[in-house]
Amino acid sequence: MAKILTAEELGRIVLAATTSPGIPLSADRTQKAVQSAMIDDIDQYEDFVTDLAALITKHYGGKVGLIQWVEELDNMTVAISQDGMIPSNGGIYKDFDKEGELG
Repeated sequence: MAKILTAEELGRIVLAATTSPGIPLSADRTQKAVQSAMIDDIDQYEDFVTDLAALITKHYGGKVGLIQWVEELDNMTVAISQDGMIPSNGGIYKDFDKEGELG
């Protein structure tokens, strides 16, 4: 028998996977792991973030660019640029990275 998840529960899984406290990747990323029950190395985590960014841009517009670990933020960042599908007001991205442009 399958587990039945609601859309909200799926969202909670994504939230937990992307906001786990203390992701220990600062100094030596190759020997440390993402603190998640399912994702245990930086390459898997980067793949997860890449897939998540692709899913979001598929439905809300945008083109996924550079995805990288940023030491100062102790987090992954994803560059999203305009692909002609994002409204001129910035769409769902308008409240994030106020200094960046979708240009």
